[in-house]
Amino acid sequence: MRVTLRETLMLDIFKNFKLVAGSAGLEKVVTRIGLLDHEMINPIKGQFVEGEFALSTLLAAKDKPSLIYDSVAYLIESGASGLGVKDIYFKNLPEAVLTLANEEGFPIFIFDNSVYFEDVITEFKAFIDAIEVELSTAEIIARVLESADAEALTKVYRRCFEEDHSPYRVLYIRNRNADFESSSLFLKGHSMMRRLSVVFCGNYHEGLLVIVKGIHEDERLQLLIDGGLTSEMGYYYGESGLYEGADWLKHAFEESIMNVRVADIENCYAVTSNQRGLYELILTHRDAPDFQRYRNAHVLPLKTYDEENGSNLLETVIYFVKNEGQIKATATHMMQHSNTIRYRISKVRKLLHIAGSDTVLYERLSIAVKLYLLEQLTY
Repeated sequence: MRVTLRETLMLDIFKNFKLVAGSAGLEKVVTRIGLLDHEMINPIKGQFVEGEFALSTLLAAKDKPSLIYDSVAYLIESGASGLGVKDIYFKNLPEAVLTLANEEGFPIFIFDNSVYFEDVITEFKAFIDAIEVELSTAEIIARVLESADAEALTKVYRRCFEEDHSPYRVLYIRNRNADFESSSLFLKGHSMMRRLSVVFCGNYHEGLLVIVKGIHEDERLQLLIDGGLTSEMGYYYGESGLYEGADWLKHAFEESIMNVRVADIENCYAVTSNQRGLYELILTHRDAPDFQRYRNAHVLPLKTYDEENGSNLLETVIYFVKNEGQIKATATHMMQHSNTIRYRISKVRKLLHIAGSDTVLYERLSIAVKLYLLEQLTY
C-alpha cells in the first residue's frame, strides 16, 4: 500500500508538525524516515532515497544558513518526500528556501522540542510494519470470502485472536463521498487497532472490515465516533451478530457486508441483521429464478421506455420506493412538482399493468427495486 505524506501526517506523532512550504507535494509517497545531519556539509549521492522523509535540527547550518538552501535542493534532487525541522536553531527558514520548496512542491515542516526524532522514526516504522501485517491478513480475508478456504479462515482467526477466544462481531464500514480514498479509511482503522476491543482492521473492496470483541452497542458506537467514522463524515456500516470461534468467522464477515449493502441502499448510518426487514427475504433468495423474473418484469419495461423516450421513470420508481410510496416525499427528493411525480407514476402503472392504490403499487415495486439496487452494488 502506498502511504502518502498527507496520510502519514494523520499519525499522532505528527500532530505538532506545522507546514511552512511545499503544500503541493503532500501527495508524495513516504517510504521511510531519515536524519539530515552531516549530509548538509558533505552531501553524497545515494544518502537519501526516493520517498524518504528527512528530519533535522539544522545544527550544521547554525552559523551558515546558506547550507539550508543547498540541503533542500539536494533532498529535492534525491526524490525525498519532505523535510521536518525541529525549531531549536531556526524558528523560521530563509525566504529563498521557502520559495524553492513552494516552486518544487517539496513540503517543509517546523515542529517544536516536544517531538523526539526517535519517536517519529519508531512510530512510522511501527505503522509501516502494521500495514504489512494488516494487508497480509486482508488478502487472506479476501480469499476466505471469495472461496471455501478453510485453512485460510483458521489462519485469520488465529492471527486475530491468538489465545483470547472472546465472542466477536464484524463491522463493515464504507464512505458515501465520491472523492473518498480507501487509504484514509485504512489509516483510521490502523488508529482503531490501539483499542483493546479491536482485534483486526483491514481493507476490503474500498471498505474497512473490523473485528471487535463483544462490546456493548454504546461502546461500539463510541469507538466509531472517536475514530471520526460518523454519518456526518459520510460513513455507514453493517454489523454482524455476536459469534464465537473460527467456524462462524466467514459468516460474520458476509453478514456485515450484506448489512452494509442495506445501509447503502436505504441511506442510513447502520444496519444490523435484525433491522433488515424485507431484505432478509431478498438477500436470501435474490438469485432464485423466480426473484430474477419478478425483478425483470418490473424493471426492464421502465428501462426500455426511458431509453426510447429520454424519460426517467425508473429513477422516479426508485425514489418512490425509497420514500415508502409517498408522492410528496418523492417529489421533494427529486425536486419536482407532485403532479409531475403523479403523472410519471400513472405512466408506470400503465406500462406494468398495476391497478389499485399507491400502497398496492409500492408493495409491487418494492421487492423489484430492492433487487435491482442490490444488483448495482459492486461489493
